[in-house]
Amino acid sequence: MGIRLNGATSGYVELVAPAVAGTTQLVLPTDSIQPGMVLVAKADFSTVSGIQINNCFTSLYDQYLLTFSGTATNDISFQIRLRAGGVDSTTGYKWQRLFANNTTVTASQDLAATVGNIGGAISGANTACSARICDPARAVATTIIGDGADFRPRLDWYLTSHTVATAYDGFNLYPNAGTISGSVYVYGYRKA
Repeated sequence: MGIRLNGATSGYVELVAPAVAGTTQLVLPTDSIQPGMVLVAKADFSTVSGIQINNCFTSLYDQYLLTFSGTATNDISFQIRLRAGGVDSTTGYKWQRLFANNTTVTASQDLAATVGNIGGAISGANTACSARICDPARAVATTIIGDGADFRPRLDWYLTSHTVATAYDGFNLYPNAGTISGSVYVYGYRKA
């Protein structure tokens, strides 16, 4: 007769006694081996000109998801700088923007920026942005794919390339004007 252990998220492990007794050790799988995302950092804040999150990027994950939800005091663009040891990197950013407002679509770029971009937001309204950050903890170029949206509706997409081949452990997220309030979550994508 076996024992069946149901998993917390899905699936189960069935234990069956071996036909021959021996010194067998059973190692049960942990949730960390299943594909998905893991919350690695969270910050709630009110009326700040920027939020710095350190020690969230490690070699455990190659890709991360950063999400913001909250409000801004001005119409803003969310800007981002990668950090190593609590110090912002201020060189090597290149970005391309695609912006859609009503039926008008425009594009712009900066190939010598001192900051990366994620997306835009409108003042006083609930807004959100997210970014997928690829390879920040490895000493290679980092790619940041970001989007912002608000109630108008309008879309604001950025692709930022950070070409300085340094391993980073955190980031500084801030508006280009005014202050922000809300929550930031950082998730690591598990390696399958």
